[in-house]
Amino acid sequence: MAKKEAVKTLKEMFEEMEEKMNDAGAFIDRFEQKGIKAAASKARKVLQEIKKDIKPLRDRITEMKTRCNRV
Repeated sequence: MAKKEAVKTLKEMFEEMEEKMNDAGAFIDRFEQKGIKAAASKARKVLQEIKKDIKPLRDRITEMKTRCNRV
């Protein structure tokens, strides 16, 4: 039986994205300052992950907002 993944809070989801943004920033700095092409590729990969993470976060906020409006 598959383990049930714990439901993350909005804050936890946002903090994970902040960490990824910091990682992307470090890669971008390495690319700009040292010209390391691999760092640019890594930055693009992290930014793609962030793009995927944004949708569930936005959906959760919309869902919660809708529930609040019904009350």
